[in-house]
Amino acid sequence: MTPDDLLRGAIEIIERDGWHQKDYHQHPDIIDIAGIEKPTMDDWRYQGWLAERTAPVCALGAINRARGGTATETAEDSAAWDGAVKRLAAVVAGTRCHSEIVIPKWNDDPNTSKEDVLLAFKRALDDA
Repeated sequence: MTPDDLLRGAIEIIERDGWHQKDYHQHPDIIDIAGIEKPTMDDWRYQGWLAERTAPVCALGAINRARGGTATETAEDSAAWDGAVKRLAAVVAGTRCHSEIVIPKWNDDPNTSKEDVLLAFKRALDDA
């Protein structure tokens, strides 16, 4: 897997599953849990498991999920993950940097839109 694979995968994930702010992914308490009137703890656990894999994600959550895992599974030891994050951070910050702080701060800014996030990923692909 390469940084380009992760950036392309993140674009597809955001387009398919949606985009989220303030956390890696949208949580079950925000998601309609299949119309269950009185959800049990198992219902909530399942919804949490499902949200990790299918709920709307933030920019970093999309990169994490593009590795084939969940939105919160980071892979800082992965050269592909590191390269994808560096390139996206460079687009977002305007300089070559590796910062897991820059991306979430930008992603969660009220002025940032889903379209901004998708454009940043596409620019990061072009900056190879």
